[in-house]
Amino acid sequence: MEIADGGEIIRPDRKVELNASLVLILIITSVFVFALGIGMAFLIFSHQNQPAIPSPAANISPTLTPVARKPGILSGDAGALKLQGDLKTWLGEVDNLDLLEPQIAPPAIDLKINIQ
Repeated sequence: MEIADGGEIIRPDRKVELNASLVLILIITSVFVFALGIGMAFLIFSHQNQPAIPSPAANISPTLTPVARKPGILSGDAGALKLQGDLKTWLGEVDNLDLLEPQIAPPAIDLKINIQ
């Protein structure tokens, strides 16, 4: 063989040597890839025979009747109802509070610490 500028390509004629460990790795890899392909094909083709929407008869579950609950001890107490109303009023005031108001801003603390 010659190159365009007149030089030659030097190719040593040597054979590729495959040792036993390389052949073993190639066999194990090819068996793994083959098994992976068979598994993927099985998964793909096994899901095609199933219906897309399950039948409603298969999902019948008994419906439970709700348990009747008795009212709590404080449900009719005037003090508890007043406290609950006051809490709702206070929460409404807190929700409408502007956090940038100067009256609720924290005070500036200047301790005048000198480190020498």
